[in-house]
Amino acid sequence: MIKSIRSMFSSKLGTFLALAFVVLIAFAFALSDVSGSGSFGGLGGGNAAKVGSEKVAIGDLNKQVRYDFERERQNGYEGDLASFVELGGFDRTLDGIIARMTMAIFGSEYGLSVSKKMIDFEINKIDAAKGLNGQFDQASFRAFLAAQNLSEDEFRQNIINMNFAEQLLSAAAAQGEIANSMALPYASLELEQRESQIAFIPSTAFIPKSPPSDKVLNDYYRKNASKFIVPERRAINYAIFNDTILGEKAKVSEQEIAAYYKSNAAKYAGKEKRDITQVIVPTQAAAKALSDKANAGSSLADAAKAIGLAPASLASEDKQSLTSKTSAEVANAVFATAQGKIATPAKGKLGWYVMRTDKITNVSAQSIDAAKAEILALLQGEKKQNLLSEFLSEMQDSLADGTSITDIAKGNGLKVETSPKLFASGANPENNAYKPTEEMKVILPAAFQMEKDGEAQLIEIEQGKKFAIISIAEFSEAAPPAFAKVKADVMRQWAVAEGSKKAEAIANNIQKLVRSGKSLAEAVKLSGASLPPIQSISGKRSDLAKNPEQVSPALRTMFTMAPKSVKKSAAPGNNGWVVIHLVKNIRGDASGNAELLGKTKSDFGQFLGQEYIAQFLNAAQKEIGVKKDDKAIKALKNTLSNRDPVDR
Repeated sequence: MIKSIRSMFSSKLGTFLALAFVVLIAFAFALSDVSGSGSFGGLGGGNAAKVGSEKVAIGDLNKQVRYDFERERQNGYEGDLASFVELGGFDRTLDGIIARMTMAIFGSEYGLSVSKKMIDFEINKIDAAKGLNGQFDQASFRAFLAAQNLSEDEFRQNIINMNFAEQLLSAAAAQGEIANSMALPYASLELEQRESQIAFIPSTAFIPKSPPSDKVLNDYYRKNASKFIVPERRAINYAIFNDTILGEKAKVSEQEIAAYYKSNAAKYAGKEKRDITQVIVPTQAAAKALSDKANAGSSLADAAKAIGLAPASLASEDKQSLTSKTSAEVANAVFATAQGKIATPAKGKLGWYVMRTDKITNVSAQSIDAAKAEILALLQGEKKQNLLSEFLSEMQDSLADGTSITDIAKGNGLKVETSPKLFASGANPENNAYKPTEEMKVILPAAFQMEKDGEAQLIEIEQGKKFAIISIAEFSEAAPPAFAKVKADVMRQWAVAEGSKKAEAIANNIQKLVRSGKSLAEAVKLSGASLPPIQSISGKRSDLAKNPEQVSPALRTMFTMAPKSVKKSAAPGNNGWVVIHLVKNIRGDASGNAELLGKTKSDFGQFLGQEYIAQFLNAAQKEIGVKKDDKAIKALKNTLSNRDPVDR
């Protein structure tokens, strides 16, 4: 396949089509954000994988998994890190890292590049890297990097990877096309209707009447310890500060105000401003004809309308601003024209300008005393920003050198506080009334991404305004608590689990009776169990996609069943069993539904495109060479899942 890829890249059309493979990588990027770990190699602990000659360090993978977990928590995920790993989060993160490394290497091998100019352009778009004038500011950029705990090299590498993605993704719109005849059966499935009867066998109806022995409970607890695990907790040392830490250093002197006023004399000098009506035409001849007509008595608006144009208005333009928008020739002509008159046509950036001066306003010069408040605010803001950037960079360097949070705080007059031992959610199991402060809500995600014995970190609490240095004061690993503390809860869960076993046996009997030809009602009666009344459910297959989170498991199961069949399924949380009997299914027909057919064809086109992309990516990875260290990956998974390696 690689040979065909190479030949495809050699043609112009082939280049466009071939790059479509990276749609798949777009999904990998969505799952493994490139703003996290940007460098591969450089942290200790061995490597998880090798892509070509590049290595995925265990430390970097660990950092990225924690970053992705925290991002999912911010998006509403309520599980702990262990469940995130178990549910595939770890694998998605690793696959994403490998995918974007493959993209960068593959793009480089086939002639794509990312210039310094492209990288600088992306950096210039970052709001946090801009000064008060809205332009890129090196000091602000350094502060941004310090707050993100990234070096400039790491950040630039992230941008390089992103630019490779953009260059490849720019041609990723090609999709497969299918005929109506192929789409029709799948579109018709959306209109299929089904009806089922449901019998619910609740676990609570069969809970043992006699309490179990401590030995039985202990055995149950040992086998189901993961259900009772108390998530990891961390106590955090933190010192919060803002720009007041700069003290007198940020004060602006009278001499600085005077120097600024002098160097910006033109800004505060008296000036003339004009309101202008303008029409732009392509040639000098057209401009002269339009000007002559307007000077002959027709309004500029009417003269422009006669040739299919509409005038535009400019308000309060001084000569300097008008020059920057048009040209010096245009501005000179306009400011040499009396109020109400048409200026001599002149050539500017967009063509030939015909302009009328509608109003002239003379603005008086502004004295230094009048401008002082404005200059003070501007200079003070810039000075604070620059000094704060330098201060943050120095603090970041100190942290990198291993200076403790206590020493840094002492040297800068800060107070170090220590939080209670908290869950990542901010809850305090020893004080249900505890509510994390707004600052702590920002500190917690960063603290739970840190290595437990790692160096202190500098984080940003409020962009450009408030910061904190943090470290881990104390932590408790996620682990099941002592049996005595959760005995009552273990008792409840054991009882429900035992009830569930009996409920399943009854469900099996009912299912067997229905398969033998009995109706669901007859089967329930013959089971001898006292159960809730039989329920009926119905719906269309399209209902499954409308509100996925609100679809009942029974409705979803119903659309996986063969006609007239019966199926049992467990209710969530050991709460019982459900027996579903599919009694009716009505086939759908989308032959007259052009909208649904079109949507189905479009969806299939995307799926086909993704299949082509998957094959392309697999081929690219095969050529570059991807090798995973399964042992190192398994060890990190065990660590993140709080499992002893011998358990696996």
